[in-house]
Amino acid sequence: MSKKLKHLRGLPRSLRGACAVALVVLMSVPVPAAPTDMCVPSISGGLTGVPTIDGVIEGYTGPGTVNNDPGWDGVTRVNLLDNTGGNMGSTAAAKFQMGRDAGFVYLGFVVAIPTAGVNTNIVVGMATKAGDPATDWRFHIKPFDASTADPMFTDLNRTPNSVTWWRDSGDWNNAGATAHVASPGDWMLDNTRFSKSGNQFAVEMKIPIESNVANAGLNTKIFFPASGNFRLYVNVLGANTLLNTTTQDPWPAGVIVVPNNGTFLTRNTPDVSQWGVTSFNDRPECDGVSIDMLGIGIDDPNSPGTLISNIRRYDPPGPGTFPEVDLAACLARAPDFNWPAEQGPSNSFVAKPFNGMVGTTAKVFATFRLWHWGIPGTTEWTKIGEANPPLIPTPLVPADVTNHPTAQQNIAAGATGNLVSNWKLSYRWSCIYKFRPSQCMQVDLDSNDPNTRFKVKTAHRNMSFVPASRFEQQARISGVQGELPPGRTQHEYVITVETDEQGRLEPRKDDPTGATTTASARSRQNTTTRRLQSKELADEALRQFGRRVTNLGTWIARGTLRTGRTINMGGVEHEYVRRAGDFGFVAGHTGAIYGWRFGFEGNGLRQASNGVYTIDVPPGGEAFVNTIIETIDANGRDDDDDDDDGDIPADADSKRWGLSLHAGASIPHPDFSNAFDPGPNFGVDLEYRLSNHLSLEALYGFNRFRGMDFGFVSLADINVHQIAGNVKVFGGSGAVRPFLNGGGGAYVFDGGGGTDTRGGANIGGGVQFNLTPTFAVEGSYNFHSVFTPGSNVKFSTLQGGVRFRF
Repeated sequence: MSKKLKHLRGLPRSLRGACAVALVVLMSVPVPAAPTDMCVPSISGGLTGVPTIDGVIEGYTGPGTVNNDPGWDGVTRVNLLDNTGGNMGSTAAAKFQMGRDAGFVYLGFVVAIPTAGVNTNIVVGMATKAGDPATDWRFHIKPFDASTADPMFTDLNRTPNSVTWWRDSGDWNNAGATAHVASPGDWMLDNTRFSKSGNQFAVEMKIPIESNVANAGLNTKIFFPASGNFRLYVNVLGANTLLNTTTQDPWPAGVIVVPNNGTFLTRNTPDVSQWGVTSFNDRPECDGVSIDMLGIGIDDPNSPGTLISNIRRYDPPGPGTFPEVDLAACLARAPDFNWPAEQGPSNSFVAKPFNGMVGTTAKVFATFRLWHWGIPGTTEWTKIGEANPPLIPTPLVPADVTNHPTAQQNIAAGATGNLVSNWKLSYRWSCIYKFRPSQCMQVDLDSNDPNTRFKVKTAHRNMSFVPASRFEQQARISGVQGELPPGRTQHEYVITVETDEQGRLEPRKDDPTGATTTASARSRQNTTTRRLQSKELADEALRQFGRRVTNLGTWIARGTLRTGRTINMGGVEHEYVRRAGDFGFVAGHTGAIYGWRFGFEGNGLRQASNGVYTIDVPPGGEAFVNTIIETIDANGRDDDDDDDDGDIPADADSKRWGLSLHAGASIPHPDFSNAFDPGPNFGVDLEYRLSNHLSLEALYGFNRFRGMDFGFVSLADINVHQIAGNVKVFGGSGAVRPFLNGGGGAYVFDGGGGTDTRGGANIGGGVQFNLTPTFAVEGSYNFHSVFTPGSNVKFSTLQGGVRFRF
């Protein structure tokens, strides 16, 4: 393991957690958690214009265009989910957006695809004339053929493989329903384009508007009411050709294709009554209180107002840590063991919901829950400070958790709330988290006010932000996932891994084959700077790391579970795999790199193809997997224990202030040594870090030199007080930090009945060993020259000491 990350894995008070998306419906609320209403704004007349129909929406990293299409600014966007309790955060696998101008409606899809199958389908349904099923529309868009589904294919402005459309929702699920395949010249095909790059593809469709209801049955345009409601349904069914599996990402959330009328996709579109309610005019039903991943976390004590993932815990004093040798020993401790004598610092759990209701004050409170990093089971989340199942005695006295759930807060229309609960971890919880250091965080919003509506009420902190040249983290995969599919004795997960990166890549000097590096490292060396496809993650990473970071690497695992139910697409039976949870991290690095290397391993983990894995977990059991990300040095070296350049310090390790105490021996040099022998010294300094490699120090040093004996005459001992300012330059950034220092100041000679103050300078160096992010030991040598008449007074100091950061 890299030295760069030893300080990270050994954090005594930090829980670096991300969490999975799970089907969790935990509390009753005035309205459903997932929105079923959509209001579509007009985007005509805006500064950015309307979307360009070339398949580019956001995050496109291939050649030929900019990263994003500004024409999609200000449209309605929702995350697509196959359950109503899933995560609405920025790592959603599929997103849908919709806008309009005077003549057209614009549909857009952005979909994460570790694999892209030729039978991938996007289903779009529209029922725009109430009470007239014959005028309803259904589209099946198949973007890929064999060539464009290739993992290395990257392009934009591509015509989809096919667009098929039906009319009449009362008939289209029947075997004899007429399917129309769009041809060149048909608006359905001509106005639809897709792009594909990296881990995602995007599809755009421009629909001409018919405003006359009398023409609702024509095929040249689609009738949309200028006011009033219509019904809308979308679903992205991603196909894995190798495993013959399919995911579903629909809107409204949870309205999936259920194979009841045979297994053919064409015969199982959900009934129109299950579709979402949409309008061109604003309605209260489209507004509500919402929360997302970036609005939850722990308030950073070093930068109040910044939300992080680190939970601080109790840290036993002394050179050791907890005496418990394993997790079982921690679990065996009584809940009130050593409480409240031994408790950790307070953690402020924060939720920042946004009130999107127009003209209505929301009344909201929040509940915080945790579970292990990975994919939790559907019933495994526990409230902060509580165990599952509950333990006795509970609660602790005095309470370890305060204001939880949070007090109900009034949030003005258009404003963001700040809901805070506090938790001081007990000895038992701190001991448990020694062995389970990474936790997921979930926030669930609720209200006692019937006028408060929720648009998104549950969110998860499902991404960690970690320093890297190399980072490793263990994840837990839960077998608490409900009933098994018929004929199976274990839950079988299909896990797809997405990777992405940001920053400039440099050529590698030894020109390796790069078989295990990212594709961009092989194809985009020394070219344009690459950007993350998710702007939300990139922006949040820069907030977490600071602007010094030069490269970002992301790793996201999306877990799905086999259900035993199949859907026939393109004549092939694809087993539906429901989404069970996501987990991942963003790694930050400073310095030139050739690329990133990603790893995923664990007992029972089987690689089905590039980026696709399977693993079996017994019901009620668990499995553990290990995730790895590391940089590849542009000089031809892999970052390992012998290379400590380029790391971004962990949050706790980036504290600006340091206090050092040190002592040792002071050794005089000629001519000073002709009259005085070596003696002891001690010192203290206050350090302020300008960066990870440069700091300023104000220091005081006391040096005692023993007077020599000359026959019957003995010289008195002399004390030399040093008051100085130094500049210190550090090398590396891992646990072992060599440094050079130098500076000057005043030296006060005290002895023989008087004092004498002279100017002087010192230069030296040493090595600092970071035992934890806030505690280090160090050894140093310094040469001192004091400016005195005649020859300068010269002496050396050898010292050992400790340094505390705060």
